[in-house]
Amino acid sequence: MSSLAVCPGSFDPVTIGHLNIISRAAKLFDRVIVLVMVNPRKNGGLFTAEERVDFIRRSIGDLPNVEVDFSDGLLADYVVRKGAVAIVKGLRVLSDYEDEFKQALANKKLAQNVETVFLVTETEYMFLSSSVVKEIGYFGGDISDFVPPAINMSVEDLLNQIEDLLEEGKSGLLGGGKVKVDAEAIRSIINDIRINMPDEVIQARKIAAERKVILSKASDAAELKIKQAEIQARKLVEEHEITKNAEVNAQEIINEAKRQAAELVEKAKANSNEIVANAQQWAADLKNGASSFVDTIMNESDEILAQSIEDFSRNLNKVRIASQQLKSATAKKNG
Repeated sequence: MSSLAVCPGSFDPVTIGHLNIISRAAKLFDRVIVLVMVNPRKNGGLFTAEERVDFIRRSIGDLPNVEVDFSDGLLADYVVRKGAVAIVKGLRVLSDYEDEFKQALANKKLAQNVETVFLVTETEYMFLSSSVVKEIGYFGGDISDFVPPAINMSVEDLLNQIEDLLEEGKSGLLGGGKVKVDAEAIRSIINDIRINMPDEVIQARKIAAERKVILSKASDAAELKIKQAEIQARKLVEEHEITKNAEVNAQEIINEAKRQAAELVEKAKANSNEIVANAQQWAADLKNGASSFVDTIMNESDEILAQSIEDFSRNLNKVRIASQQLKSATAKKNG
């Protein structure tokens, strides 16, 4: 099923900023309807609805999936009737968003199955609007950089076109209706305009040129701001990455310190166990050595004691023998 989007607006007149949004929408959806919205409660704009539709049609020849229509009713009713899936709106500045946001909420309430898609304008068109174009054109300024060729008509071109219509005996579409006029009277008015207003037109063109310079400077300043913002954003990202890397490095250092501490604890445990084992072995060896020494001493003492007893027994026998000999000698003497 093909997707259909509606790109609404007054387009009085259509600008190259509008065409940029329309061409981008044509890449996002299978079909796009550029809808010229006319409010019947307000007076007509600079151009009639038919003229606006014609200008847009002549400006989108290279977009085969784009068509043009106009409506004087509710946008929500139109998109539902056409079976659209989205409403595409362009945003130039922040103030646009506030109004468009309110309209999007209202349209969502009235057409719940239709989404609103906002496309942010290109930087070079941020300043551009139909009102700016009309203001420049009103003072005779050059609007060729702001509108498609279909509506890039100078005051002199317009006067020439009116003269051509008069020569051909045709009546033009003025204010939305056909009127009969006196050709000579119109020619007289045209001549008066050409003769009596050249200074004002020149002055107006100067003003418009100055405004164009101002707008160009504003566009350059906007681009500079955007570039500065991009640089600042990159710096913030880099600082974030540095902080993130520092956190990662710090965690790695902490983990390495924990690992080394664990190794030291294990080594200390192993060393302490070895020392305890050596001490126990030394104590055991000392105990065994002492026991052996005591046994040796005891054995030597037993031998000495036995020898002493043996010597004492021999000497005791000698005393006994000597005592008997003494008793015998004494008896002989007395007998």
